[in-house]
Amino acid sequence: MKKNLLLIAFSIFAFTAAAQYQLLNPGFESWEGSSTTAKPSHWSSFPQSDGTLAWAARTAQHYHRNGGRPGTGGSSYLTIYSRSVLGVVANGNMTTGQVHAGSTTAASPQNYNYTHRGQYAHPFSGTPDSMYVWASFYAADTVAEASIRAVLHGDNDFKDPNDCSTDNLYKGYAVARFGRTTSSNSTPNWIQFRVPFLYDGTSTVNYILMSMTTNAIQGSGHTNDSLSVDDIEFIYSAWLDTIAINGTPISNFQRDNFDYALTMATANDLHQSALTFATQAADATVAIDTLWVNDYEMRYTLHVTAEDTITTRTYTVTLTAPEPVCNPVTDIAATVELNTAILTWTPGEGNLAWEVEYGHASFELGTGMMLTTNSSALALNALDYDQTYEAYLRAVCSDSLYTEWSEAISFTTDEPLVVDCLAPDSLIATPSLGQVYLSWTPNAEVVHQILILDNSDTIFTDTTSTNNYEVGSLFYDHTYIAKVRPICDTDNVGPWVATTFTTEYCDINTAEQQQLRIYPNPAHDVLNIDTEIDFDQICIYDIQGRKALESSTCNINLQSLPAGLYTVALMRHGQAITLQRIVVR
Repeated sequence: MKKNLLLIAFSIFAFTAAAQYQLLNPGFESWEGSSTTAKPSHWSSFPQSDGTLAWAARTAQHYHRNGGRPGTGGSSYLTIYSRSVLGVVANGNMTTGQVHAGSTTAASPQNYNYTHRGQYAHPFSGTPDSMYVWASFYAADTVAEASIRAVLHGDNDFKDPNDCSTDNLYKGYAVARFGRTTSSNSTPNWIQFRVPFLYDGTSTVNYILMSMTTNAIQGSGHTNDSLSVDDIEFIYSAWLDTIAINGTPISNFQRDNFDYALTMATANDLHQSALTFATQAADATVAIDTLWVNDYEMRYTLHVTAEDTITTRTYTVTLTAPEPVCNPVTDIAATVELNTAILTWTPGEGNLAWEVEYGHASFELGTGMMLTTNSSALALNALDYDQTYEAYLRAVCSDSLYTEWSEAISFTTDEPLVVDCLAPDSLIATPSLGQVYLSWTPNAEVVHQILILDNSDTIFTDTTSTNNYEVGSLFYDHTYIAKVRPICDTDNVGPWVATTFTTEYCDINTAEQQQLRIYPNPAHDVLNIDTEIDFDQICIYDIQGRKALESSTCNINLQSLPAGLYTVALMRHGQAITLQRIVVR
């Protein structure tokens, strides 16, 4: 604590709510008079006592001292001392309440300090974690102990020590009890004592009662035992005073309420949210964990740690955003030409892409051929001739939001054309990472044409006089159609034989994948990559596996990309080492 700062604060705020979290005059810089026995402001002792023996206890047992603890910014401190009264040792005593002197027997319950709400009361509303106090104590007896006790209590005239075991009268207390720190009552040896508050009572917090004495045991001690005190501070080290989202404080924030839930207007607002906070104590530290539950829910966890590195409190703020509208498609139709079917449909609201699964009539969903597209038409190529098929379609509205599958649409392919240039008997595709090995059994020693299609788009074509061919530079984890046909002569071309294949997937369940954070997701203008993975390049592929963007930096401008689903790949030596799906709005 810096005493000069506290003096400014208390002189401004006095008995306002802000002052109720610390003592008034905690460093004994304000005194009611200039004599060495003047009363410190907001404190009282024997000259202000009441009770049947107050007349015998009117002599001051304290001094206004010049100086203070090491490093102080103030100029004075308090010393209380013991003396003999009517043959009994009267220990030094100072309190924020009033001293009640009711018996010549020191340990009598008629002797106590109490909160006199009509005159000597110290309003208080805080529940501090600990009490810090500087003290120097001299006692003739080496086993003697001084005591500085703070009791937080309800709206009652609390008596210390009489009521200290009645838990419905108080909320909590902190006690600094310590032996002598110096062997001379004229040479202070200052030590800062840091003691926690124990909250085992059940009352509200309306007042604080401070009691300081040269001996923790009433009636013990010796004449001229002395206790010097300076700079009492209450530490609220593991509390937050405010939490704000995008600069706006949480309206229902209370520091002893640890869980909050807020709804953002849009998913974009959620992904661009920023959390700030203020600790009640400047020396507290806060660690923040951020967890994305899904694209529409994220959670901040704030771990507040006190300067003693022991006391902690945890606040949780959960932010959600409304999930987008995701309506199914309508008007699904199929147009057949030979062994190709063109599917068309009317998109529903919120659709970004579509998945189509098809197979022979009556196939079970999950066992057919799966294709994905971000256009509202899709060509199904290389189907079997003269066969009835069924196709199902569903919309993709985000990386985790889909509609239900549509009802099946049925169509039948045409009969094959009659040709004398025979197609190969079989076509086998053996895919691997980014490539496929094709082999077939020819019916004639002729040149064969090879096509690789991505949906309806031809991405590769070539001819060969062999019965095998290897195609590279394909995208990982992507489904393609391979077609082969014979070219018997210029005017005699045989029918296609076709097969589908899916290239192998780069394993993303690796330790490196756990080090990758891509945000925001969904994204709009800029995509950020946060990772310690060693990579050469970042590639972004569209839903058909075509490269849409590439970058060597971790902040990628997406403004040239249309809305849809994409895959972000971190590349090293030409190979993808991590893959992650994103949504671009």
